[in-house]
Amino acid sequence: PEVLKNNVELKIKSSPDYMAMPPDKARKDFQARIEKYARIYSTISDDTLSYIKIMNLSSKVVCNRIHGRAQHRILAFLMSLHVVERSVWLVR
Repeated sequence: PEVLKNNVELKIKSSPDYMAMPPDKARKDFQARIEKYARIYSTISDDTLSYIKIMNLSSKVVCNRIHGRAQHRILAFLMSLHVVERSVWLVR
């Protein structure tokens, strides 16, 4: 999808891991990382666990058994992240 493609491009442009690498090689390396992660990680389906699922860069957030100040602060932080460049307006 377009979201993943944009995320990969942003990562290879801004990550210190890829600064000295040609874009094609960096893209291949990053795709290899994604494939390794996909083999290791699994989707949580146990509703007795405490978890936060973030899909499509925060377009959908699923929270389960989030209790306490620390968990709520982590959730608020994750929901406020933006991976694209945008304007920030400071007004008084």
